[in-house]
Amino acid sequence: MSTFEIVRISSDFIEFLIPITILITAITNLIPKNGKAPKQLQIIKYIVVLLFGLIHGLGFSNYLKSLLGNESEIILPLFAFNIGIEIGQICIVSVILILSKLLTSTKKINQQKLNWFLSSAGAFISVFLIFKRLMIII
Repeated sequence: MSTFEIVRISSDFIEFLIPITILITAITNLIPKNGKAPKQLQIIKYIVVLLFGLIHGLGFSNYLKSLLGNESEIILPLFAFNIGIEIGQICIVSVILILSKLLTSTKKINQQKLNWFLSSAGAFISVFLIFKRLMIII
């Protein structure tokens, strides 16, 4: 058994689950928040985040496996891959936060409306990706 074969899940299934996690996140962003969430809801949120992280991690592992091929030494390539992913995420989040701050401060766009618009756009794109992936699985 190679290092990558500890957990075997179809990459098509994982690629189908990723937009579902994005859709669920977008929907939760669209639900109005009334005060502080009860402790049980916070625990459920942590479990959901853990599961979503696992699903996205499996997606990245499939991509990493295709990049490495038959490479026998994986520590350095794995480290470089993870650092690259983290730097990319930091860059994307930074750009989004800067643009959001600029839009809400200079254009006087309401933060809740901007959140609603971006979450709706994310939900729409994820639905499109879900149907696209569904056609691959079926």
